[in-house]
Amino acid sequence: MRTDGSKLKKFEFPPEAYAIRLYFKCEGCQNEIALYDIECPAITFEHPEPDDLNDGTSHKTCSCKYCGHLYDVDLNNRYGAGMGTIKGLYENASVYVVNQESIDTVFQEKIQDQYSHIVNQCYDADKMLQEIDPLIINEETRQYLYKLIYVSFIACMEEYLYFTLINLITLSEDNKDAFGANAEKIRRKIENELLIPGKSYEEVLKSILLKRTFHPTEEICGYYNIYGIDILEGISKKILDDAIDIRNDIMHRNGLNIHNNITSLSREDIDALKNEVLKLIGNVETQVVKYIRNIEIHD
Repeated sequence: MRTDGSKLKKFEFPPEAYAIRLYFKCEGCQNEIALYDIECPAITFEHPEPDDLNDGTSHKTCSCKYCGHLYDVDLNNRYGAGMGTIKGLYENASVYVVNQESIDTVFQEKIQDQYSHIVNQCYDADKMLQEIDPLIINEETRQYLYKLIYVSFIACMEEYLYFTLINLITLSEDNKDAFGANAEKIRRKIENELLIPGKSYEEVLKSILLKRTFHPTEEICGYYNIYGIDILEGISKKILDDAIDIRNDIMHRNGLNIHNNITSLSREDIDALKNEVLKLIGNVETQVVKYIRNIEIHD
């Protein structure tokens, strides 16, 4: 498989960066892609010799782990240009560039691990659907499979929003104070629980938040908004609201909706939810990275 040379996206990167991350949507399957550890070439002001390894440019071929779509990433840092291209991505595509060195290392590992874990779960669920669905000949059995996969995507979203919020709150004492100032009831519960010897702030916080439903409700959106993060940015709230209603029908009424009709799902329903969940997760991680960068810039 070769990279599609007719598509070429240009972008800028910090010339002084040692490594960058790139975030964009795959042209092949429309899933969010996060490329880590893309090493930047050193700035050079000399005209390179033919065999000069440090000629101010670098090249890396990457692929979408889900559909295999190939991308050639080229960086040019001659004379401090800080210019890059992605072959295989349309010129009008959106690309977000992050200086990897600017991200707090511990927090970086937490959000990267959580993002990768949840995205892999979504991909695994979708792969299972693609492998098993063609083998099913009974529509009732197919609906059982569809409902299982559908609910799993909601669960992935909930897990991601839960752990990412905890990581944000516990990032610093200032973040804890900001959360306490905007969530007074929870703050009082935390303070009461911390009176019990041997309990840590993070343990108590996890226990209290675990009792919340981590759908993109007004309450959960409000907690993220404390840190300037809009979890519904670019997201179809109607798709998520409808999906959560369907999830409740499946989990609490064995598939019956409030009108006493059986909920029936299609592959299109599942794909729409999967894409929206992956978009939400990718958008939130991008905003969290921006938030960390802003903290470091102003520290």
